[in-house]
Amino acid sequence: MDIHQIIKIGLEQSGRDGLFVGGICACQKSDLSPGDCLSDNCEAGYIHHHKTKPDLWIISPAKDEVTDEEIETTIEACS
Repeated sequence: MDIHQIIKIGLEQSGRDGLFVGGICACQKSDLSPGDCLSDNCEAGYIHHHKTKPDLWIISPAKDEVTDEEIETTIEACS
């Protein structure tokens, strides 16, 4: 078992959807660390999809819904 598998199991057991580093990046548990960028700064969070643009998403510490504007602002900051 490698570190990605261990992290995925932990995310699943805690009900979280992926990892994020605020304002920098995020990855879903189905594709953890696609750039092989795991770091001590990664936090577990919940996925939020844009309502009218479902391909846009973020991982956030907030379990409650976030607005489409918050999603767009976060994505813009990460670009």
